[in-house]
Amino acid sequence: MDLDANQNEILKRVGSRWKAQHLFTVEELAQFLGVSVRSIRRMHAAGVDPPRIRRSRRLMYPVNGVLAWLPGYLSADADQPTSGATETQV
Repeated sequence: MDLDANQNEILKRVGSRWKAQHLFTVEELAQFLGVSVRSIRRMHAAGVDPPRIRRSRRLMYPVNGVLAWLPGYLSADADQPTSGATETQV
């Protein structure tokens, strides 16, 4: 899997800050994936987000779990129509 420069920079920053745990916050995961925090929360509600753990009240995403989950997410995202898609409001 090839990561772009921005993703590599995020991984370096997270790795140096969390040392042993190597965890993304929701905000870091959103930045890494190039989506909004709201999108991450929607993915969590739908059960399609990467493996996660709870630290107190915060959801955290192990970097290794995200990297293992990413190819499936990217291939599923490629299968989605790029135009003409509608979102149903509930």
